[in-house]
Amino acid sequence: MSVDRFRFVSPGVFINEIDKSQIQGPPALGAGPVVVGVAKKGPALVPVTVSTYADFVDLFGAPEPGSARNNDPWRNGNKSNPMYGAYAAQAYLTNGAPLTYVRLVGDQDPQKNSGGEAGWQVPTVSKSNEGGAYGLFIAGDGSVGTMAEAMLAAVFYTTGSAGTGTTGGPTITLSGTVEGLSANGAMAATLIKPATVGASTNQEFRVRISGSRQGVQETTFNFNPKSGRYIRKVFNTNPTLLNDKVTATSNLQDYFLGQSYENAVVSFVTTFDDQQALTRTNFSGTVACILSLNSGSDGSTGWGGNFRTNYKVPSTPWIVAQDLSDNSASFDVNSTVEPLFRVHAREGVEYSQKNYKVSISDIKASPNAQFEPYGSFSLLIRGMQDTDENPVILEQFNNLNLDPTSNNFISKRIGDRSFSWDTVNKKWNVDGQYDVRSKYVRVECTDLVEAGGQEAALIPFGFKGVPTWRGFTAVSGSTIEDYSLLGTGGVSRSVVGEAAGTGSIPAGALPAIGSIPADSTSQVQISAAAAAAATVTIAGLPTTSRTITITNTAGLSKAYIAAAAQDLTVDPPAFANVTSNAAVATSLAACINNVANGHGTTITVADDGAGVLSLTQAVAGADGNVTITSTSGDVTLAGFTGGADGPRCSAFSSVMPVLPMRASSADGRLMDITNAFFGMTTNQAAGTLVFDGSVLDVISRQPEGLAAGSLILSPGFSMDDLVYSAAAGTATHSGSDLGLYFDTIAGGTSVSDASSNAVYRGTPQGGRRAGTACTAVSGSYTGILDRGYDRFTLPLYGGFDGFDILERNPFNDARALGATNDAKSTKDYPMYYTLLKAIDSVSDVDQININMAAIPGISDRQTTNKLMSMAEERKDTLAIIDLESGFQPVTEGSSTGPVAFNSRRGSSANTVTSIQNRDLNTSYACAYYPWVQINDTVASTRVWVPPSTVALGVMASSAARAELWFAPAGFNRGGLNNGNAGLNVINVVEKLTAKQRDNLYEVNINPIASFPSEGIVVFGQKTLQATPSALDRINVRRLMIYLRKQITIISNGILFDPNVQITWNRFINRVDPFLGSIQQRFGLSDYRVILDSNTTTPDLVDRNIMYAKILLKPTRAIEFIALDFVITRSGVEF
Repeated sequence: MSVDRFRFVSPGVFINEIDKSQIQGPPALGAGPVVVGVAKKGPALVPVTVSTYADFVDLFGAPEPGSARNNDPWRNGNKSNPMYGAYAAQAYLTNGAPLTYVRLVGDQDPQKNSGGEAGWQVPTVSKSNEGGAYGLFIAGDGSVGTMAEAMLAAVFYTTGSAGTGTTGGPTITLSGTVEGLSANGAMAATLIKPATVGASTNQEFRVRISGSRQGVQETTFNFNPKSGRYIRKVFNTNPTLLNDKVTATSNLQDYFLGQSYENAVVSFVTTFDDQQALTRTNFSGTVACILSLNSGSDGSTGWGGNFRTNYKVPSTPWIVAQDLSDNSASFDVNSTVEPLFRVHAREGVEYSQKNYKVSISDIKASPNAQFEPYGSFSLLIRGMQDTDENPVILEQFNNLNLDPTSNNFISKRIGDRSFSWDTVNKKWNVDGQYDVRSKYVRVECTDLVEAGGQEAALIPFGFKGVPTWRGFTAVSGSTIEDYSLLGTGGVSRSVVGEAAGTGSIPAGALPAIGSIPADSTSQVQISAAAAAAATVTIAGLPTTSRTITITNTAGLSKAYIAAAAQDLTVDPPAFANVTSNAAVATSLAACINNVANGHGTTITVADDGAGVLSLTQAVAGADGNVTITSTSGDVTLAGFTGGADGPRCSAFSSVMPVLPMRASSADGRLMDITNAFFGMTTNQAAGTLVFDGSVLDVISRQPEGLAAGSLILSPGFSMDDLVYSAAAGTATHSGSDLGLYFDTIAGGTSVSDASSNAVYRGTPQGGRRAGTACTAVSGSYTGILDRGYDRFTLPLYGGFDGFDILERNPFNDARALGATNDAKSTKDYPMYYTLLKAIDSVSDVDQININMAAIPGISDRQTTNKLMSMAEERKDTLAIIDLESGFQPVTEGSSTGPVAFNSRRGSSANTVTSIQNRDLNTSYACAYYPWVQINDTVASTRVWVPPSTVALGVMASSAARAELWFAPAGFNRGGLNNGNAGLNVINVVEKLTAKQRDNLYEVNINPIASFPSEGIVVFGQKTLQATPSALDRINVRRLMIYLRKQITIISNGILFDPNVQITWNRFINRVDPFLGSIQQRFGLSDYRVILDSNTTTPDLVDRNIMYAKILLKPTRAIEFIALDFVITRSGVEF
C-alpha cells in the first residue's frame, strides 16, 4: 500500500506518484506457466505468482545477461551466467499472465552424503602452500614487544594449481622490510613494514603471490576505494577464475580476495597512542603479517574456506528493550536486557542483506500507562546505501506496538508467516499466525511477547551484536617462534618452531578451539636478531638467606634464596650454597628453570660446569651481567645485554572487525541532529556520506565447521548507552578498548557549534554501565526520548545463497547436476536435489494453479524426466523441456576448460539421436530446437537463450492474438521476429535445412527455423507423444488442459449437492454452453454431454458418485497443405 511510504504524525496532505499507465498484458485466464530459474532477488524456492512483468521485476529483479567481466563478484554477486528463467518470465508476461516463478537457490538433501553439501569450499589443509584461507593482519608498530593487537584486514582464499586444490597451491607473503631488520622477509608470518610509494610520502603494503598459474605477482595496495591501488581493484575478486573448467588457462588464478575490512582497519590502526592519523593510502607506522586461517589437517576449527551449506535467510539481531533494572553497573546489551523481536528477510538470501537495512524510529513511551500501557514505534525498510541525510524508505509501518491484542501489534501489521519444507510429503508448510504484508520482511517475536507476558512498558531500544569469529592469540618464544595458540577458555599449547624450511607441527599440539596451525612456511618470526644475554658468575659461596633477583624483559621478576639445601617446592625457590661455586651455579640453574616457582621457559640457562651461568632471551634488555661472591649482599639482575633490539612480541592477539556504529549525532550533515539514526552506520567516516562497502563483509555469513565457542556476539547497541552533551564528543580509541567497542567517544571536546546539543556513544565500558548515559543520569529511559533521540538502524546479516561461487553456472549439467550419471542421488548432488525440490513444490494440483512448466537452460535427463512426470501426474500441465546435445553455453565449461563457440553449437543430428535413446511417449511435454539469440535492449547486449524461453513467449502471444487452442506455430503466430516471443529474437544457433526440420519433427521435436524472407519461425507444434492421436499436438493438449480446469470448476459448484436429476441438469446447463462457446471459437468441431441414469446408475448413486461422459472432437490445425496444379490442353473447359 502506498500509505506505507508515508510517516503520519501531524495532519497534512501527503502526495505520492503511482504510475499505473504502463500497458498491461491481457487478463489472466486463471492459470499460467510455472518457471523455475535463478533470479537476482525474491523468495527462495517458494512458488510466487505475478500478473505483470513490472510485478516480476519488482519482486525478482530484471534478467541478468551474464558476463565474465564481473565487477567485484565477491561483494556484488556472480552475474556471469544469464538468468534464463527470468528471460522466460519476461517472454511470457509480455503477452500473457499470470506466471508462477520458483527462484532457485542452493539447497541440499537433509540426508546428504559427505561431499553432498551445497555452497563452496577451498581446500583447508595445514600447510600454507596447499590452499585454504589466509588472513592479512595489520597492527601499529608501537605495539611490537608488547601484547600486540592486530586487526584482520582481509582474507585471501587459495586453491591448488591443478584446480582440485590438493597440493601445489600458491604462497602468499608480504614483501618488504622486516620490522627492525634489513633482510627481506621470507616467512609468511614475518612482521613487515609498509613501503613508500613513488614520489609521495604515502606508505603502503606489498603482497607477493607466487603460484603456478599467474606466476609471481607483487602488488602494492591500499584501502582507498578511489585509488588505483585499492585492494579490491588490484587483487582478483572473481572466484570463478580459480576454476579451470570454465576459465581459459591464460586467465586462471590461484587465489581470490574475499572479505576486506578497509573501514575497520583504518579506524583500528589510528587508535594506537604512537600512531599519526592515517589515511586510506598511508600506513606509515604500522606492521602487517599474513597467517593461515586454517587449523589442523582439515581446517575444522579455524576460519578456513568452508562455506559448504545450503541457503540461509538473513535476519536482524534480536531487538532488545530498555534497561529497567536498578543495577546499571552490570548492563550488557548482549545478555542483561530482554529480547523482543527480530526481523527476517522474506527468503531473499544474500541480496536482502546487501541491499536493505532496518530502522526503528519514532520510539515513544506510553503517554498514559493507566489507559494505554504499551509504547509505540515505527519500522522502516531502507536502502542499504542510503544516508540519514537522505533516507531511501522502501517500506514503512507506523504506530506499531507489542500488545498482542492490538490491531497495531507488530506481528499483525507486518506478518510473521514463514515456510518450512515438509521432507516427507514434499510440500511447503506455512508457519506463523499472520499473513505477511511486507514485500521485504517478516517478524518473529519472542514467545513471551507473543503471549503478552512481557512488561508492557518495554519498547525497542537497541539490538544485540552480530556473530563474529572469536579469533586467536599467538604467543612468541624463540628466534624462529614457537607458535602458541590460545583457544576458547584460555587453553594454550605450543607448536614448536624450527628453522625455516624444516618446521613441523607436532601431533596433538593444536588446541581444540580457535586454533591456527604453524608450519615451515607460516610460523611467526618475531625476531631474527641475535639473542640477548646475561651472565651470572658464582665466585664465592653466598651467605645463607641472601637472594638473587632476576627480572626478564617481559617484566617477570623472581627471587632465589641461598640455603643449606636445594628446595624447588617453596617460593622463592632455595638453591644450595654449599660445596663449591660450580655446585651453587648448578643448583641456581635448577631453580631458574623451575616452571612452578622460577622463570621456567622464559629464560634459557646454560651451565658451563665451572660456576658461570649464561642466560639468554630472544630480545634485548638493559645492563644485567653480575658476579656473585661470598661477601655479596642481595643481588638484582635487572636486565640483559647484547642482541639487536629487533621486533618482539610477547603475544599476538587478533581483533575481528565488528559492526560499525554511529558515534555521535553530530556526525554527517544533518540539519536537525535529532534525526540521526544511531546503531549501524554505513558511511565510510563520520564526516562523509560515501557508502562503506566493507560493511557487507562484516555482515556476511561466517564459515562452516567452526568449533563450538568459536563464534561470539560482537558489541551490540542500546540507546541506554547514549551520552548527552551540550558539545559533541570526538571519537577516540585506546588499544585495550578495541574488540570491545568499535566506536567509542571520550567526550568533552568541543565542536564548532557548542550548542549542538549532540549525543554520542558512551565510554569504552558503555555509558549505561559507567553511569554517564542520559538514561542513567536522568533516572529514566525516557530521558533520551525526551531529547528527541528516538531511532536506530541495524542490519540483516548471515544470508547465504548456497551456490558454488567457483562456478559461473551453479546449475551446470556436467559437474553440478552430474548429467552423465544416470544413477545419481540427491544425496551427492545438492543442485540436483534443489531442482527436484522446486518441481515438488508445484506438484500439488489443489495448491498451485498452472498449465505449463519449464526450467529453461536445464537439459539434464533426470531433471527433465522429473518435470515431465510431474506434468503427467497433475494432468493439467504441459512441460516444455530443453534437450541434451544442443548448444552448450560457455558457462557450462568442460573437463579441459572453456570450449570455442563452434565446438559448442551442438547439432540437430545429435539432438535427434539423444531423444531417440530416451524413448519418450507423453502428451504432457514438448521440446524445441535450437537455441536462439536475443537482443537485450536494457543491458545493450546479445544473449543466447534456450528454446524453452521463446516457446513460452509464443504460447502467450498465440493465446493473446487468437485462442490458446490455436497452434502456437507458423508464420501467423510463431514468427519470432515480430514480437511473438516476447523477446527480440535476432538469430538461431543452427539454421535448419528442410531435411533437418523433417528429421526433428519425425521424433517430435519442434523446429525453430530461419527463413530468408519470413525470418525466424517456430515451425512445429508436436507434443512428445509417440503414439499417433489428436493429443500428439500442442494445440489439442492445451485445449484439453483448459477444458479440464474449467469443467472442474463447474463440477466443484455441485459437489455435495443431491445426486438427482435436477442437479444433473444444472451441470449440463453449465457445461453445454461453455463447450458451445469453445466450438464457436474453433476449439471443437463437435461435442456432446451425456449425464443420465445410464451413466449415473442407481448403483453409482448409492456409492455417492455422479458420472458423466463428455465427447469431444478437437479442431485440428492445418500443418500440411497439398495442392495439385493440373495443366490441361487448350480444349478442356472448366
